[in-house]
Amino acid sequence: MISYILDTDHLSLHQRGHEPLRSHLMTVPPEQIAITIISVEELLRGRLAQVRRATKAADRANAYAWLHKTFDFLRDFNILKYEMPAELQFQALRVSKVKIGTQDLKIASITLTRTSRNSNNDGTRKRNRTPKFFRVLFCFCLQLFALKAKILL
Repeated sequence: MISYILDTDHLSLHQRGHEPLRSHLMTVPPEQIAITIISVEELLRGRLAQVRRATKAADRANAYAWLHKTFDFLRDFNILKYEMPAELQFQALRVSKVKIGTQDLKIASITLTRTSRNSNNDGTRKRNRTPKFFRVLFCFCLQLFALKAKILL
């Protein structure tokens, strides 16, 4: 069962060895941690931009090394897909004028659709099938604020 869905900021911090985050994640079984294809897209776009911007030989070699490390790093995660239910949820959130960034809205849409699949047609809840959205959201917010506060100090 997935209990934690990391966003791109946390994934990037984890890749760079951010110790408080890494220590926390080491206490969670790997099968309970996932990322979304949206975060994969963002990480790869960032790495490809580094490759494009590199004009010196050493910078180019370093950029390609990070691109390779990123592929290896991503291989260790359960990657959640962006499927049509997530797209429909994304469109509904956009129409309702939710005020968060587009990529974060897509990540939220994936999470929300996984949560909604956790219900039976009779209104009862299925057990142990998808993340508990509010727990994930609450933990995400706490971690985000704590990590950003530690980074700024």
